[in-house]
Amino acid sequence: MREDYVKIFREVSRFAGRECISNSTTVHWGEGNREVVKELRTLGIRSLTGYFEKDSMGNPLVSYYFDIPTLEHLGNRDFMMDTEADMIFGRIDRVLNIGSLSEVLKDVYEVSEDKHRGGFVSLMIHEQYFYDDYKNYLPDFEERVLDSCRILIEKGYKASFINDIIAEPEAKDSLLF
Repeated sequence: MREDYVKIFREVSRFAGRECISNSTTVHWGEGNREVVKELRTLGIRSLTGYFEKDSMGNPLVSYYFDIPTLEHLGNRDFMMDTEADMIFGRIDRVLNIGSLSEVLKDVYEVSEDKHRGGFVSLMIHEQYFYDDYKNYLPDFEERVLDSCRILIEKGYKASFINDIIAEPEAKDSLLF
């Protein structure tokens, strides 16, 4: 994990600048056991996000190492602290490229009304859906993003990143790099 993270960190820093490095991330598909998570913590990562849901077969989906009861609890909250790993886990409330525009907007609105998940609404995109040369291009993708943000702004939310609310130095400031 350390070797891969350092390689990614260096390449992103090279083409985008260190200011693009955050202390919050999502490991692809939430694939990471407790040892991986602890290693990321030593590299300056403070929070990991995921879906914390079950798939159609009842298996954890983008959920790291959590068992079903913990996954169900976290899936109904904004954040949870795993004190053993010293890591904050945050719920991705909606992936904007999944489902129809009306389903996306309905879900964003419903999450904003949820007393357990509406404190911090986390939206996720896969940017390739913006491009018409992408095989799964979504012509309404810009609308999905802007209308989701509009709903939240109208409800009084302010834009922020997870690392904006975590009182800890950024991963980019780590002396490891």
